[in-house]
Amino acid sequence: MNARQWGLGDTRRLATRDVPPAVLALVDERQGGRFCVSCRALGIETPADQPLQIDHRQPLSAGGDNHHLNLQWLCRAHNCGKGARAQHTAPLPAWARARGPKSRGQLVLLRGIPGAGKTTYASKAFPRARILSTDRYFKRPDGTYRFDASRLSEVHEACLRDCRVALNERATPIVIDKCNLSWKAIEPYVKAARAACYEVRVVTLFAEPLTCWRRNVHKVPQAKVLELAQLLRQTRLPAWLAHTTINTEEAGGSPAARNLDDHPFRHWPTRRDV
Repeated sequence: MNARQWGLGDTRRLATRDVPPAVLALVDERQGGRFCVSCRALGIETPADQPLQIDHRQPLSAGGDNHHLNLQWLCRAHNCGKGARAQHTAPLPAWARARGPKSRGQLVLLRGIPGAGKTTYASKAFPRARILSTDRYFKRPDGTYRFDASRLSEVHEACLRDCRVALNERATPIVIDKCNLSWKAIEPYVKAARAACYEVRVVTLFAEPLTCWRRNVHKVPQAKVLELAQLLRQTRLPAWLAHTTINTEEAGGSPAARNLDDHPFRHWPTRRDV
């Protein structure tokens, strides 16, 4: 049997166990691994109690077949929720519709390149909040600021540790004032907040990179500011994460709400325990 030709034109309804292992291996190779493509698009982990199943990208009822190029992996919840709907339609598995316990507080994650106005915005918008900023870890005993790249990992761990302490103390709101440009930087805070039953909100502060470079108080080089601005533009946060973009150049430099293009799947749900 040629695995690459198997299932071509075959419209039988087969269970995952009936698909030859060599064909499943081709699906793994095309996807880059064995995972639920819908959960991956949501930016969440597939629950352990949701086994993976083979799904047809183009439904059999719409002319699809069992060829490996028409197969993909879905968790049981997404596969059962999909049916024969169009591929772009977001499924609503039961675990995603379930509501968690009542929120005990709010965690606000500020995002932005140096000079975007994060610290100013935090003090004005959240005057009574517990603000945790990575900048304070670079301050000397005499109050002067000195950035040390070799301490970045240590500083980020300290900030996350202080955030967990604040969550345990039920402080609210808690504001995290640091760049938070990538999902990797944000994810630990989101997980910690969800575990503590806190609502999570991301606020991205937007301004032209050269404007940020001119007004950043820590003298970050222009090339680095432009590099970070490109990373900010390229990073897409999970659709289920509450997210607001604010232009700090409007209204004479004071923060003014300006939502940029919404994520096309903003209506997709989330999990309680993400």
